[in-house]
Amino acid sequence: MALNNTQLNRLDGITKEYVDFSISGLTASAGGTSGTSGTSGIDGANGPSGTSGSSGSSGSSGSSGTSGSSGSSGSSGSSGTSGSSGSSGSSGTRGTSGSSGTSGSSGTSGSSGTSGSSGSSGSNGAMKLLGFSGVVGTPSNSTNNVLSHSLLISANTLSSNNILQLVWRMKRIGASNAGQIFSRIYHNTSSSLTGATLLVSTIFTMNGGSTQFLGYCERNFAYDGTSLITYINAAFSEYTTGTIQTTAFTKTQDNYIIFAIQCGNAADTANIDLYKIFLYG
Repeated sequence: MALNNTQLNRLDGITKEYVDFSISGLTASAGGTSGTSGTSGIDGANGPSGTSGSSGSSGSSGSSGTSGSSGSSGSSGSSGTSGSSGSSGSSGTRGTSGSSGTSGSSGTSGSSGTSGSSGSSGSNGAMKLLGFSGVVGTPSNSTNNVLSHSLLISANTLSSNNILQLVWRMKRIGASNAGQIFSRIYHNTSSSLTGATLLVSTIFTMNGGSTQFLGYCERNFAYDGTSLITYINAAFSEYTTGTIQTTAFTKTQDNYIIFAIQCGNAADTANIDLYKIFLYG
């Protein structure tokens, strides 16, 4: 006899087990009546839970919430730095130059300015230089007598016992200057030949011929408080004799010593190129 176990699965998921057996070696006889049906077996135990189903699809997004209230305004930022100055604009174009006016005629040469006042004499009565010049003055370029240089001797510079020494030099201008040159010395209360008084009646003369170009002249005057005393002679220096000349000279007022120059030929030019005045006493 053989036994076989057989499992059957029901449609409700419950598994039942049956025993199937057979007997061999026996000769079948006429069949007996069928046995009665066995009772139903007991229900099997519940089977294990099935695997979890897949997750459901995500639900639709909820509607947006209402906007929040606006935040308060931020504080104002600090002012920005000033921008740099703009570059200067280009210069405008220059206007056209107006036409030049005609030149005016040249004015006549002005007279030489007055020399500064002389300082007072030293207490010891020694020689004193009242003034000098080593440059040419105003020239004469005609036959006119011209004030070339002058020097102011202030009031009360002289006393009652003085020697006044005048030295000056005539100059001929230009090699072709062939005429005579004349010079005179004056005094006046202003730097002008108008109303001037000759200190020496002599006219100092330098001859022409284009050979004499400089003439050095000198005169010494004694002063006694009222008059200047010298001599009349055509010689340039005093190493000679002559007639006495006396000229009133008021020491209590300003006086100018004037050196004048004149050409004998209107085409010539002459000047005084140096002078010096000394006071003794």
